[in-house]
Amino acid sequence: MQPANITRETAKQKREIASLEQEIGRLTEAIASSSTPVPTLLEALQTRQRRRDELIGIVESFAPTAKRADVRAIETAVRDKLAAWRSLLGRQTQDGRQLLRELLEGPIRFMPDGEMYRFHGKAALGKLLAGAASNLCGVPGRI
Repeated sequence: MQPANITRETAKQKREIASLEQEIGRLTEAIASSSTPVPTLLEALQTRQRRRDELIGIVESFAPTAKRADVRAIETAVRDKLAAWRSLLGRQTQDGRQLLRELLEGPIRFMPDGEMYRFHGKAALGKLLAGAASNLCGVPGRI
């Protein structure tokens, strides 16, 4: 998700695409200059075209991600969502309990830590992200 990593990978794949296009050009010339098509040249040409098409698809799929990947914005959105869930747990305890039942994979352990408590447990966030768990209060449009 780091823009620098995406840019680096995209540049690498674009270089490979350029190399493949040169190879495709040479193979096409070899096939055109031959009086009869050579099966190995045709197979090599098809292999390089498939790889080029695959790389073009990968580069195109990265293009929107490279522009949109803003880790700070994602972190802010996640923190806002967590704050909303905390608020739900305090305001609407019945709905909050149901949400916890759906998300928790086991018990939560509370441990004293000075004047505060720390807690440990496992949550099945995959269920929430996949939409299997109810959204906040089960109200449509409120996630």
